Amino acid sequence: MDGMSATRGMRTSQTAVYSSGDLRVCADAAQGHVFHYRDESCLKIDTIVEHPGGKWGAIEVKLGASMIAQAEWPLLGLRDERVDQPQTRPPAHLTVVTRTEYGYTLPSGVHVVPLAALGA
Repeated sequence: MDGMSATRGMRTSQTAVYSSGDLRVCADAAQGHVFHYRDESCLKIDTIVEHPGGKWGAIEVKLGASMIAQAEWPLLGLRDERVDQPQTRPPAHLTVVTRTEYGYTLPSGVHVVPLAALGA
């Protein structure tokens, strides 16, 4: 990995940690919980937010718009291939938090939310 890629990776991780902290504060205020997800196939989700009453959502954090498609794939994989529907509700939301200026919803139903909307 070149130095530039390593730096981008560190910035993405720092943004994810900062955003996860923001999400944890929001979840705590709503009596929810925040987790990370990684399974035996190495599917990884930055943040799982569990809301009271059993609702939950999955969140990936990326720096820019060029990374949104990369973030969408694991969210859809979690929803479509990993969630045991009889045992677990489907996700209430699948979200990519990024440094884009505007929020919108992708055709897949994944929401793109600007980091600034979290108060960061």
